[in-house]
Amino acid sequence: GGGARGGALSAAAAADAQLDARATAAAHAAAAAALAATDAATTAVDTADIMAHVRRNARQTYEQRVASMRAGRDEREKFTSKLNRRERAGGDTNREKEKRKPHQLTKHSEKARAKMREAMWEKTARARRHKVSQAKGRKRKRKDRVH
Repeated sequence: GGGARGGALSAAAAADAQLDARATAAAHAAAAAALAATDAATTAVDTADIMAHVRRNARQTYEQRVASMRAGRDEREKFTSKLNRRERAGGDTNREKEKRKPHQLTKHSEKARAKMREAMWEKTARARRHKVSQAKGRKRKRKDRVH
């Protein structure tokens, strides 16, 4: 029972929903138009300014581009290796020499063989001591850093 009345109500509800959708769409369109009008009036960046900069760079001759590049190079410090920048007098330290030594020479050294003979607890203890000393070094560096 009541099938005809239920159909009439659903048709009326559909018509109301359609009207609401149209009203909402009109309201959204009006809001978007108002926003576009205020946005155009208060735009902080003018696209013409950006394009003028792009075109200016394109208009530069090869000589002008090279000149501006060289001017930028004069302002920064030269790229050099750390060896050239160091202030310490004298040659390499033994530690630096050791790092550059070929592995084939060092793998049979007494130091390497002693590490291989070590028990596991000795290896972990050495690793723990190393980790602690690394942390101390980081703290020292942080403290010495100029703020």
